Amino acid sequence: VNTLELIYRSGNGERAQVTVMRFSELYNGQTDSRVFLYGDGTNKTIYSGIDSATGKPSAEYFPDLYEAEVGEANTPITGMVRHYARLVVFKQDATYSMSYSTLVTATDVTTAAFYVTPVNRQFGNKAPGQVDILENNPLTLDDQAVYRWRSVSTSGNITFDERNAERISDRVEVTLQGFDMKETRTFNRKSAQEYWWMYGDKALILNYGADAWYLYTGLSFRAMVEIGLETYGFRPDGGVVHLSRQYRSDDGKDIDAYAATGSMDFGRDWVLKYSPLIFVAIQPESNARVHVTVETNRRSDYPEKIVSSGLATFAHAD
Repeated sequence: VNTLELIYRSGNGERAQVTVMRFSELYNGQTDSRVFLYGDGTNKTIYSGIDSATGKPSAEYFPDLYEAEVGEANTPITGMVRHYARLVVFKQDATYSMSYSTLVTATDVTTAAFYVTPVNRQFGNKAPGQVDILENNPLTLDDQAVYRWRSVSTSGNITFDERNAERISDRVEVTLQGFDMKETRTFNRKSAQEYWWMYGDKALILNYGADAWYLYTGLSFRAMVEIGLETYGFRPDGGVVHLSRQYRSDDGKDIDAYAATGSMDFGRDWVLKYSPLIFVAIQPESNARVHVTVETNRRSDYPEKIVSSGLATFAHAD
């Protein structure tokens, strides 16, 4: 009796090339049907095939040669975000735009092609993987500043133009000097219209609804998530923190809130001013109270006034 033995061996493949990537973004021109991976410390991004049965993005298969190299080889890709029909690719000191098209191979097969064009040769992103869209414009961290990227063309796409990067963090420049860009994490808390930059135990926040900046301390969050209208923060020790206005303390401690407007010259810094009144607006909530004072360069003692709101509630009514 003749015996035939069949032995199957799987190849080594390029699994390591995929698993070493730290970040992802969805893009395929007008749709989000491909997964782009980046973050291995190089200028390379690899992208997936498409599930022909569903047409949905799948990270199960990354075909050979489905890759793109962006810019110089000695600087890594630090961020990717889809902006309309383009994929904006950020490096440490430059920004590029990737567009979708097709090409016909030598074997007469039509396949996807992604073309890379420069957008900005000076500014990019220093915080790996921390690029997000805020009100239709990408935000990045570069050289201790926050930049908002916007289109200056009629197409709506971010194209090569020196005006496309706008610095929006001048009011918090000193605070950002203490942040390590590579270790900073970002989060868009949409329910509160807040965009967070987290580093160490600090959180610098842009309230884009009120166009105001503020700083939280004592929040050692490495990541945040929003589930419905509830927000949770994750600490380095594994603890999970729930953020809510229903709490009257900060994890059992009194909340110490201090706000300073900075110097205000009312457009005439050379004029001596006298004002017997100040007007303060606070959100009308039950038992809301703030202590207000005005400091000048003319005296050393500053009286405080209490501004309060004592609205009636039905919390204890039968």
